[in-house]
Amino acid sequence: MAQADNRGGSVGPADTIKSMRVYVFGAGASVHAGYPLASGIGDALSKWLDSATGNLYCPDKTIEGYKGLILALRKHYPRLEDFEQIVTDWESGSISLPCDVGWKALISAYWSPSDLRSTIADFFGQVPRSANLYRQLAEQNVKHGDVVITFNYDVALERELRLARAWDLSNGYGFEIFQTRHPASLVPVLKLHGSVNWVKCMGGAGLHAGFPFDKPVAIMPQDLIDLGYDKRVDAGFRAGGVDRPNLILPGKEKRFETDLFDPLWSQAELALRHASELVVIGYSFPEADKRATELILQRTNRNAQVTVCCRTDGVRICDHFRSIGFTSVRDADSFESWLSTATSRSAGASTAP
Repeated sequence: MAQADNRGGSVGPADTIKSMRVYVFGAGASVHAGYPLASGIGDALSKWLDSATGNLYCPDKTIEGYKGLILALRKHYPRLEDFEQIVTDWESGSISLPCDVGWKALISAYWSPSDLRSTIADFFGQVPRSANLYRQLAEQNVKHGDVVITFNYDVALERELRLARAWDLSNGYGFEIFQTRHPASLVPVLKLHGSVNWVKCMGGAGLHAGFPFDKPVAIMPQDLIDLGYDKRVDAGFRAGGVDRPNLILPGKEKRFETDLFDPLWSQAELALRHASELVVIGYSFPEADKRATELILQRTNRNAQVTVCCRTDGVRICDHFRSIGFTSVRDADSFESWLSTATSRSAGASTAP
């Protein structure tokens, strides 16, 4: 279970926080749970489609259609490793459908960024869900008052935090999901690139139109079940349905919907400004993430203790933190190594006389 609050409460503009840990998670943190790095999404999608079965995120889409889409992409990109460039070309309209494909009409039905978001949501929803490192983090390290900032689409971390009673869907994403009040989330999870279980609410006049209370996203029934809310129905979903997953595609120029994401980024900035400790896990500060890099490097409290768990990228990242004025920076090598050290310290502290 998440540990008791010893380091302050929720972050607010007037809060004085003596000690608060902020976690930053990148794709490397979720590799242990079976999810790919950003560069590997293309190949991972292709392999998944070869054996994928069952229902899809969007009922009007088929597995065969997705396979056709990947085959068409390979006409332009024999290797799918540079997925950022593929997405960038896709969003800018510089990819054209190959004329020599007999099933061109089928593929064209899937040829849009919205369809790519749906494909990614389907894929991430079917990845194996064993997440032992997140489980250990949730049960032994996370404390009330910590803040999680993540750029990952998957929900493996939230699932483990909920099991440890550290997180609740009611307000755990930085905005309200359920109209009725549930136990407040001890730890917010701010997903600055979106989440596979966030879907855009449909409404004629805007993002919140037609819903019984102000909410930026809806959660589909199966996604509620995956998080352990099997007896609830999201009022937003029930009221009028949904459009598509709210994901920021991994292109070289990130495109944000300001009404949803700007408030989350503001919450993340506030947490970083108040942080006494920053733990970066599996996030390599890629060149394409200009907004995220600026947020973390320029807005974090310079007096914060910084721990980096990014394997071979660790030395480079630590050097960069030091070069801009951070004085307490250490390379903990990997997520596993840091957990082992942090857990043993926690256990030692709890048994000390």
